[in-house]
Amino acid sequence: MSYRNIILSSLLEKWECSSQRGQERPRRAIRLNVTPSECPFYFDETNPEPRAQFIIDAKMLEQDGFVLLRRDAGPLSHEIKAVDLMVSRVTDAYRLIGKKDPEQGRAQLLACLQHEIDASDGTPAWYRAMLDTLRAELSGSDIPRGPMSPYEFEEGQDVLKAVGAVVRLGRPERLRALSIRLFGDSKRLEALAARIASLCRRYDPALHPAGDDPLDVLKEYGVERKAALLSVRGRIIFRDGGDGLLSTEGWKPFMGVPEDVAVNWRIERTDARAVVTVENEEPFSALCRLPALPDGLVVVYTGGFSNRSRVAFLRKVDAATGGSLPFFHWGDLDVGGFRILLHMRKAVRRDIRMLFATPDAVERFSGECGPLSKEQLQVLRKEMVADTLAEDIAPAIDKIVINGVRIEQEIMDPTEVLGQIIDIVGSLPT
Repeated sequence: MSYRNIILSSLLEKWECSSQRGQERPRRAIRLNVTPSECPFYFDETNPEPRAQFIIDAKMLEQDGFVLLRRDAGPLSHEIKAVDLMVSRVTDAYRLIGKKDPEQGRAQLLACLQHEIDASDGTPAWYRAMLDTLRAELSGSDIPRGPMSPYEFEEGQDVLKAVGAVVRLGRPERLRALSIRLFGDSKRLEALAARIASLCRRYDPALHPAGDDPLDVLKEYGVERKAALLSVRGRIIFRDGGDGLLSTEGWKPFMGVPEDVAVNWRIERTDARAVVTVENEEPFSALCRLPALPDGLVVVYTGGFSNRSRVAFLRKVDAATGGSLPFFHWGDLDVGGFRILLHMRKAVRRDIRMLFATPDAVERFSGECGPLSKEQLQVLRKEMVADTLAEDIAPAIDKIVINGVRIEQEIMDPTEVLGQIIDIVGSLPT
């Protein structure tokens, strides 16, 4: 067994953890002490071979200029007391044992970051702040871990390249097409998705709190695994800059509008008199299938948290109708449902009324619903009560906390949903 790599790996780990790392002449030696705690094999009296081989390999490393051996004095001068690293040969030592030099990786990443910073004009403020923070972290004495680890600097360079491309997307782009454009490899971007999502979650304050799947996070910036459709019911006519025209009129129970159309084409005309967003798929479908559903009500499926394309579409509908439309939301009466509502209120920058969010409705449905966990109760008591955007639903939240239940929207009748909206806005165009 060779001890060359063991000796150098141990010394390089000490070097990486040392406050003197990077100094050409450190005041204290980077030392591997040959003691029972650090080199137990050296003191194994039942098997002298490891000690003999260790001495041979250590001497060879000294001859090659990688280490300096410290020996006992007197009759035990043949015994090695300690092994000191020659810091002038650190780069060669990494290369010899096939280990990546974090200082070289640090330099590569810093150069990549500087390139991205120089090209960051016009990018979101959070992205520029991210680049500055990452540069500061990399310039510190510690070796950072995570997406910008110098040990995996090739990965870090690709992550920076990918994040920069994602935040600059002008319109939705397919995941694999973007991956080929960036890396010449259709699967590379998906392999980096977790690292990209980690940075976006950390720095982008507008990113909604859902998105456990990294690809869902990429979708927020317009990166799609497949052509994304926005499920809509209601009469809307879209037009591009030329002769392109798309109308949702007559499509029942609903229509899948390409998100690129919903975001980038203008709304030429709509008969919308109210908008209702629906959190879950089955209730959305049930509402859209009501025979009496008027075309003057625009129904939008959010699939949980509204991604940026849906938010952009809702803003566009609002702008096309002069900002006077009443907005409603039909979702679960629980922590997740309330968070979705508050996120939409902030993102769409609109007053959005939540249906069934009253103490009477909570009391009515409580007997048929499951219990809230202790964690959910705590969130409702602290987080929701403190949010000023939740003032109108606070009585319903208080009742939910008292009853200790979570009310899923599937228990609610879509006919009542339509009835509540009509009671508020009056008749709707059919």
